[in-house]
Amino acid sequence: MTQGCKCYFQAPNPVLPGPPISDKLEEEDILLIYPTLYEGNEANRWVFYTGATPNQQLQFFIPWIITNLGRTFYLISSDYVFPRETNKHIKKLSKEYYAEILGESYYPLGSQDFEPALLEISRLKPDIIFSTLVGDSVAAFYKQFYRSGFKQPICSPITAETEIHAMRSDYHLNLYSSFPYFSSIQTKENRAFVRHFQAEYHSNVISSVMENAYNSIYLLFNGFPKEVSHPQGM
Repeated sequence: MTQGCKCYFQAPNPVLPGPPISDKLEEEDILLIYPTLYEGNEANRWVFYTGATPNQQLQFFIPWIITNLGRTFYLISSDYVFPRETNKHIKKLSKEYYAEILGESYYPLGSQDFEPALLEISRLKPDIIFSTLVGDSVAAFYKQFYRSGFKQPICSPITAETEIHAMRSDYHLNLYSSFPYFSSIQTKENRAFVRHFQAEYHSNVISSVMENAYNSIYLLFNGFPKEVSHPQGM
């Protein structure tokens, strides 16, 4: 912890603030802003989670998938807490809507070889591939999946504009996603936001997590007393 700092912004990280970090935040009286997706199931007075939780992303997404795309799922995930908690919600919702999970596999972070999962998908023939892979694994799996000739749609609450931008266009033609924000939303307000963001930060890609982080700055500064115009220690 940096001496004199009173607030941290957490970059996207599969490892959420655990007890050692939480204890340190309390000990030093430091606020942590966490703008990325997280699995919920915890609360901490020193942490503001501004990203979506699985129930928020899935409560309408899964019924829509079942109604429009199919009723059998194969779940492929990076092996850490968020995908495992997300998959618990998927299983609950699939049972409520009379869908079926045919298979489920987890891969270490950064995995690049998905042949075992592809063989299982070929054998099980699910209607839907539901991906909670993250990082470099996303592009690697999508590439191998489409080069293997599979035609099923891939659904994901994690694959965002940042990952799509890093892939060839034909690898994500049949992708469905659920986020609190998409930069492609065609409203006057969003077009103005995108123009401002691109001019200020020189980024052609704006994901939901980036928008969360942007809003978190305003959340933080609106929380300061009005007489404090230039808070120190950030």
